[in-house]
Amino acid sequence: MNGIRVSSDAPGVFFAVAAVAALMTLAIDGRPIVRQSCVVGLLSALAILMKSTNLALLPALGVSWIIAAVRSRARPTTAFASAASIGLILAIVLGPDLVHNLSTYGLATPMQEAVENRAKGRGFSDLYEAYRAFHPVAWGRWLFGEGLFIQGNWSFVLPIETITRLHWSVTEWATLGLAFPAAAFGLRRLIARVRRQAPEGLDGLAPGFDSLSTPLVCLAVCAGYYAALLYHALQSEMAWGRTTTGPWYASPAIPWFLMLVGVGASGWPRLVAPGFAAAIILLSLAAEQTSWWIQMLPVYSGGAFGWEALGRISSMQVWYLSTATCLASLAASLGLFGTVVWAISFASVEAEAVARSRAWITVDRRRDRVGASTTGLAVPSGRKLARRAPAAHDDESGDPPPWR
Repeated sequence: MNGIRVSSDAPGVFFAVAAVAALMTLAIDGRPIVRQSCVVGLLSALAILMKSTNLALLPALGVSWIIAAVRSRARPTTAFASAASIGLILAIVLGPDLVHNLSTYGLATPMQEAVENRAKGRGFSDLYEAYRAFHPVAWGRWLFGEGLFIQGNWSFVLPIETITRLHWSVTEWATLGLAFPAAAFGLRRLIARVRRQAPEGLDGLAPGFDSLSTPLVCLAVCAGYYAALLYHALQSEMAWGRTTTGPWYASPAIPWFLMLVGVGASGWPRLVAPGFAAAIILLSLAAEQTSWWIQMLPVYSGGAFGWEALGRISSMQVWYLSTATCLASLAASLGLFGTVVWAISFASVEAEAVARSRAWITVDRRRDRVGASTTGLAVPSGRKLARRAPAAHDDESGDPPPWR
């Protein structure tokens, strides 16, 4: 409902989500950075070509590239080749469209609000004045909260307000759980720095992440879409006197926002965390189903209710899609969803993921190189290291420790 509204939205969401997945791989994987950069550049370019709001991916692309370059300790020539590959692919795919927009509209994108404002001579100073009268924090909460998860698209049928507000309250509280592992991580790094020891990581406090690169990229994606859509909202405020920016434009950021929310929920004490996760799921389903059956169905059926309304909706479909197939598809989708929830809930949480690379910022892992400069032995991942006095040459080693 959020993503597939017009022809370009569906592939735009698809390529944007795929691009972010590639950014995650670029940031934490150990494969050649140039090859990964080509994949990232192509997917990002296709996402932007399908939907110009996906320009919001560029900050996350920059963050991922910096992490990859530092993690892999890339030589200057390799780093330049990687950046050049991304830039060249973006230029080839987006160049013709960009040239056309600049020559036709004088703008990089043909956003109708920006075109309208440009035609009326409104510039940066007017945009700044609109920002001063705006409420960016409240709007951001609406964008990633009450307005984002359930929308009736252009039908202007909104979900039940009480459910969505409760849903967002639970989501906010769950996200605050990220503060616990973050505080623990910062405290342990401080203690390790004072004692001149290797920091111990998060030790299971954030089981959803095997690398600190992951939440950094997630935050960059969410921040990029927030900034891009804030600009869109300000342009529409200037053009029409009200904000017409729909929350569905942020659809590509949903998986990564929910990743942060889910791991935040897991950061709460064990007795509280499952309640947050269950409440988010159940409230989301409740808002979705009540929007469909109680609010949208009477509107789309011309004021009918019950079986009559469902029959009218079915009559607008092809002959083999009837009331029976509608109910069967609903039952099947809920059954599949329940199966997925059951499988995730009862999956073993003890299995240790295998590190694919020696990432320079990792959690829940010990690097084989920790302490190897003095013992000459590799330390198996996950083993506790024996306490030892700092060697005199530790800080002067030509190969700096991976946690620095």
